Amino acid sequence: AACAAAAAWPGWLKPWIEKKLAFLVGAQGPQFLGGSECEAAQVSFTLGSTTSLVVSGLQIRNLPPYPPNPLLKLDSIEVIVDVVGSLRTGFQRVDVLRLSVAGCALTFDKGLSSSNV
Repeated sequence: AACAAAAAWPGWLKPWIEKKLAFLVGAQGPQFLGGSECEAAQVSFTLGSTTSLVVSGLQIRNLPPYPPNPLLKLDSIEVIVDVVGSLRTGFQRVDVLRLSVAGCALTFDKGLSSSNV
């Protein structure tokens, strides 16, 4: 059903949603990252019995007193969820079929008494 609905979307809708999702990563991400600023170059998704979400060009920045350089850079992170299996549990359990990260770079900064990691 979700595939049929997605196939009926106007051609502009999916890119618009993906752009809004990329914006939300930067706008809402700091709430989940202890205040660290973050940004995503692109977000893409597919809908269906298995649903995927790919965040590309993800950067998470240092918190003060460290320079506001990227602490973590990910070329991409992909999450694939079994929606049908998750629906069966009323989303009390979410079945993640795959979680993959490509191109991970972590920058470690150390001060006299603390570090950024």
